[in-house]
Amino acid sequence: MYIFFYRSPLLASYFHAMVQAYNQYGSDLEMVCAVLCAGLYPNVVQCKRQGKRTAFYTKDVGKVDIHPSSVNAFVNQFPLPYLVYSEKVKTASIYVRDSTNISDYALLLFGGSLIPSKTGEGIEMLGGYLHFSAPKRTIELIQV
Repeated sequence: MYIFFYRSPLLASYFHAMVQAYNQYGSDLEMVCAVLCAGLYPNVVQCKRQGKRTAFYTKDVGKVDIHPSSVNAFVNQFPLPYLVYSEKVKTASIYVRDSTNISDYALLLFGGSLIPSKTGEGIEMLGGYLHFSAPKRTIELIQV
């Protein structure tokens, strides 16, 4: 099929234009990560820095590791506080695979439902597992 496109410049340019129309934000990495967050939620991992390394925690299992075959396996520090992942695997340890680093804003805007915290000083997700503190006005804007 691809050989056919290469031999026909008209079809190749049409195919390229058609794909570009559906890939308008493909080069916007933050948007791609936000879409992955929306699709993979509630598979969320908290990234907690411990010295030069990062520890990973999920709501239901606790401490997990990134699968050794993952492209993220040898990343020591992640710039953003959360990961979303597609699956969890238990072998010698509990591993997450196909992970993507996401921001707290992507999680707040594209993740699941938000509930006010019991203290009234923030909002929570995943039944209180994730807590976000913010000024009251910011919380009102996010919850709308």
